[in-house]
Amino acid sequence: ERNFIHDSTFDNQGAQRAIHAQTGGASDASLYGFNGVTIRNNIVANCQLGIQFDGSTSQPATYGSIFNNTIHNVRPNAGLVINTNVANTIVENNFVFGGADPRGVIGASGVVSDYNAHDGTWSSASEGPHTLALSTTQALAAVVNATSEDFHPSANSPLNRIGLTLSNFSDDFYQRSRALGNWNIGAVQVGGDVSAVPCGLHVVP
Repeated sequence: ERNFIHDSTFDNQGAQRAIHAQTGGASDASLYGFNGVTIRNNIVANCQLGIQFDGSTSQPATYGSIFNNTIHNVRPNAGLVINTNVANTIVENNFVFGGADPRGVIGASGVVSDYNAHDGTWSSASEGPHTLALSTTQALAAVVNATSEDFHPSANSPLNRIGLTLSNFSDDFYQRSRALGNWNIGAVQVGGDVSAVPCGLHVVP
């Protein structure tokens, strides 16, 4: 939660991966996969892999909560991947723009996905009706300056206050309050709700 992962080095140690939660290939029946992973209020920019939550053919990934992340310019992989053997997982209020297509791959049938926004191809087994398909121009204009990695929503951002209000947290990347019924899509709430509180940033050089 509240990580800023950006401009990762492309080396052989996996530093190009931002947030990668995937079960292994072990097949022992006593081994389980992921059960109850929450990934929320993160900003990912200019990485090779964005946010991935996956199971394997032997071990599932279940009860995942992927909420209110902003993902920009991930390539050559998709920005958001929720794919193999995933069940009882919710993907909502995420903003994925720039980078490679598809922007998102929600390939597992056991996923509820809605209230997301993107500016490219979005591959989803059953995407909800509230997800926004933006043009490249609209997506770039939705934040202050993606090039300089300022992902605050712009004044007239199409993401402002159209997200789904969630019940298990109520703040944003900067620990500002998200007012009931006025949630933004993405990691950063539009200004003017509550002043920001300093928070730690985890940066991959």
